[in-house]
Amino acid sequence: MNLACVKAARQLFFLGDRQGLAFRLFSYFAITLVLILSLQSIAEMALVRVLLQLPATVKTEMLDLAEQANRLLDSKDSEGNVDRPKLAEWEMTQSSYLFVLNDNLEEVSTRVMHPHFKFKLRYIRPLNTILENKVNKPVIALPLRPGYQLIVQFSDKQHPAHNFPYYFAAIQFVITSILLAIFSLLLARHLQQPLHRLQAASRGLAEGNFSIRVSHKVGNSVTEFNQLAQDLDYMAERIHDLIAKQKN
Repeated sequence: MNLACVKAARQLFFLGDRQGLAFRLFSYFAITLVLILSLQSIAEMALVRVLLQLPATVKTEMLDLAEQANRLLDSKDSEGNVDRPKLAEWEMTQSSYLFVLNDNLEEVSTRVMHPHFKFKLRYIRPLNTILENKVNKPVIALPLRPGYQLIVQFSDKQHPAHNFPYYFAAIQFVITSILLAIFSLLLARHLQQPLHRLQAASRGLAEGNFSIRVSHKVGNSVTEFNQLAQDLDYMAERIHDLIAKQKN
């Protein structure tokens, strides 16, 4: 029973015929869908590289902080060591949560690091890192004097991912609209040509031209149109024969 239904459906919609209208439409829609998804993926990767980077103003601020930290490292206490209390005071007065650490990721100043921030040190990133498309607080590392580095937690308020969904949605809309417009024009052109020939043939029949034949003009581009053209030719031939018999 199921096999008979499948065969009936294949015959009804010409699913086994690559020249059939159903197969053609399915192919066009499938190709268009694959192109839309592929171009959207490429656009997303390109958008990530362009937008999801630290803003230039933030990079400038961080480099300025690194320069200040270097000057503080050069400032020694009475024993000739790094002035740790002064460095801690500078760290606490900054708007960003930051620390000057040594190569072992230990605090140089007297300020104690929060455990959660210490855990995030596993995921330190360079200044030219590419961020995620979700708002977070990445930890950025800037090299200082040999043996030291400045670790800054990037503020989520400055994260470029705030606007990323809007830009990506706009690009998705543009890509989908353009591809659908191109697909619609190509499909309409592909279907209109045989339809116009069939329309011209039907008008010729209505005007009494029973010698008209259209199947060779329609061709085999679409099975359904070719069968309709053959039926139209057969009808014209039968009418021509009936008229000839009537005259005789």
